[in-house]
Amino acid sequence: MNLALPAILVILAILPGAVFVNTYLRSPFSKRYSGLSPLAELGQFIIFAIPLDMLGLVLCQFPYELLGLRTAVGSRGLEALLTMVMGANNQEATTLVKSAFSDHWFHYGIRYIGLLVLSWAIAHFARRTVWALRIDTYVSVLKVRHEWFYRLMGRQRGRSRFATPMVDLMVEHPDGSRMYRGFLDEFELDSAGCIREIALAAAQRWPRNEEEQKADVPNERKWKPIPGNNFVIAGKTIYSINIRFIVPPDPKTRRARLWRWCRAVGHAFINEDQIPS
Repeated sequence: MNLALPAILVILAILPGAVFVNTYLRSPFSKRYSGLSPLAELGQFIIFAIPLDMLGLVLCQFPYELLGLRTAVGSRGLEALLTMVMGANNQEATTLVKSAFSDHWFHYGIRYIGLLVLSWAIAHFARRTVWALRIDTYVSVLKVRHEWFYRLMGRQRGRSRFATPMVDLMVEHPDGSRMYRGFLDEFELDSAGCIREIALAAAQRWPRNEEEQKADVPNERKWKPIPGNNFVIAGKTIYSINIRFIVPPDPKTRRARLWRWCRAVGHAFINEDQIPS
């Protein structure tokens, strides 16, 4: 009994699912940071490989079944292939599969490459659609980025897609703690899924000396602007993060609101990014 051929066929059968999953999760903030075990990841590959392999069988039989033809390239070879994958590794099935693939390797090879490309394209389209329509805020298994992204950027169920995150940070400093605030521009994670650094736009700092802090002026005027486009803070120095979301007012007319929503969805689908306010 030859075990090498069924093993190769199983690997080839799972590969489209692996292409789909890894393409769908392709992101700097991929949820693979969550520590998915190899066994669970393999399970994902198999689950998504099943419908993709069914699509591959259709591609292999087309256009033979469409034209009413029944050849070795068509049904008999594929039936023997399925028999071997399911575990019935008999000599007749092995001979038929070897014959079909050796005689028609170009036919199967082109269609298998096409299946891998199609898996990649379907995953890209699915990820962009989920992202643009914010389906991942309702179905958690479809999340394509790390949980930190959803929390910091305000990508949550029921929250406006136009909300802009503003953060207050308490930061460690050799001379004592410091307070900064600004609009969250971007952030990066390390290999463990922890925040490595945060970049603030329009950053401000709280006064450093007690005299300025106790000045008889509104607290809003005590914040001092920090020159520059982005103020980057190392994640390991951050004590705490307070997040606020600023939502711009809705347009007055229904048509304007619909047009803004369409522009936001289109922007998110094309750029796979948060829509700027």
